Amino acid sequence: MSLTTWNNVHNSLILIASAWALCTKTHLILVLACAGSLSYLIYRYRSESLHAANALTGLRFMIVSLAFLTPFAAPLAMSLYLLALIADGLDGLLARRLGVSSPAGAYFDMETDSFAIVSLVLLHSEQYGASLWLILVGLARPLITIAKAQWWPHAKQERRSRWGRLLFVGFYLCLIADYLFHHAATRVPLMLSSALIIWSFALDVQFFRTQQPWSPGIQA
Repeated sequence: MSLTTWNNVHNSLILIASAWALCTKTHLILVLACAGSLSYLIYRYRSESLHAANALTGLRFMIVSLAFLTPFAAPLAMSLYLLALIADGLDGLLARRLGVSSPAGAYFDMETDSFAIVSLVLLHSEQYGASLWLILVGLARPLITIAKAQWWPHAKQERRSRWGRLLFVGFYLCLIADYLFHHAATRVPLMLSSALIIWSFALDVQFFRTQQPWSPGIQA
């Protein structure tokens, strides 16, 4: 299975499992779907994936899963999410230091980020009521990935932007703050950060649309 195919299948699974978790408030199905898919990725590309940086990403996934599955008090759960965010900054740095960056590792990192956001949005929805806007923002990556496979399959690259990383961190922190305090002082930044996330994904769609189809005979 190619990385592109895996990415499409993985995000389809996450979308289905997230819908199930949202309707039933059963978190385990989402964790199992994501864990199984990511484990397959690491096994399939084990020759380039078995190293310390990806081990740290795997630990980050386990920290987020623990916070998502266990009925901790809100401060403890959100502290675990913050710990996972700190680890997120370290695994990329470690990969570059060790010279082990790879496409499979990049997908592993991005999809672990996506899982953290989806799980945070689900926790927020269960605590304060489902917000269609926040749910759409939380599921933006799976939705965009599936849309890309359907309408722009010729787009072989994903847009890279230093601002995208900052927007992710901002939205992540705003979700945590609003989950803990749920006040106008936290809701306004959350809405602003979510609007910026949508803007960023709109740029992704524009990027996919402007890529030229690959000519016959050129190997992808």
